[in-house]
Amino acid sequence: MALTRSDPPYRWAAAAAIVVLAVYVATLAPTVTFWDAGELIASARILGIPHPPGTPVYVMLAHVWGLLLPVGDYAWRLNLLSAVCGAIAAGCWFLVAHGLFRRTDPDGAPSLALAAGWAAALLAAFNFTTWQNAVEAEVYAVALLTIALAAWTAVHWCAVRATPRGNRLLLVLLFLGAISIGNHLLALLVGPALVALLAVESFTRPLDDPAARAAERGRLAVVAATWLLLIAVGLGSTTLTLATGLLALGAGVVAITRRQGAFAAIALCLVVLGISPYLFLLLRAGQAPFINEADPRTLDALLAVIRRAQYPIRTPLDDPT
Repeated sequence: MALTRSDPPYRWAAAAAIVVLAVYVATLAPTVTFWDAGELIASARILGIPHPPGTPVYVMLAHVWGLLLPVGDYAWRLNLLSAVCGAIAAGCWFLVAHGLFRRTDPDGAPSLALAAGWAAALLAAFNFTTWQNAVEAEVYAVALLTIALAAWTAVHWCAVRATPRGNRLLLVLLFLGAISIGNHLLALLVGPALVALLAVESFTRPLDDPAARAAERGRLAVVAATWLLLIAVGLGSTTLTLATGLLALGAGVVAITRRQGAFAAIALCLVVLGISPYLFLLLRAGQAPFINEADPRTLDALLAVIRRAQYPIRTPLDDPT
């Protein structure tokens, strides 16, 4: 597997993913596990609506996966979905660690960068929590996959930011953040760290051309403000959504002044597309599926599901009894 210094080691990452998948399959839960797994499996089978926030992306993804996979019983198939997502995430962590190592030590031995990739993939895959969630039907393996994909997208952007591919990667990053809301908000937590990585790269290694530098920072303003907006949408806070929406609007104006209006418009479209799976809850609830928790058939009920209104907010000072 000969590589140039600038090539991402995709074949090595695939090898790491295969090793991880083999272990996951060997330890895969044979059927339904405890807690939410049974509810999610049943909801995926009938396109039902599980407990808030409804996880429409997981339900639809698992439903299609369960239909297309011709082996095993239905619960085992969805357990395997988590294993596959976890294995692909491990491959992404291989690429992230390798990419960061090469950028911090470009003249270092290639074998050390590969060792860093293997260490990252195996440590990420076989810590207790990740391993546990990768062998049962749950939303967390899919969430970890979106986090790993977003991290690799950001790291790869650092290497190709001066090319047209760099612009496309920023759009992919925003879409990953948007669509992750319909699975689990855990994936949004990586956003601030990735935005910080992009900003540090832009300001510590500025592009030579002043116009290109200004345009890049206009795009990054859109990415940063939009990610904050996604967090507000995911939290279901009207106040935060309005505030971050105004911030995103301001970032769009900045982008337009730097001739990045098309980028801002495409970013908006991708974000709307990414959060659109929540319409599934509104439409499906109207058909009264057998599993229809919180019954989000009206806009108010849907917003309550997104806000997780049925779960009371508790503080450390509340009486635990």
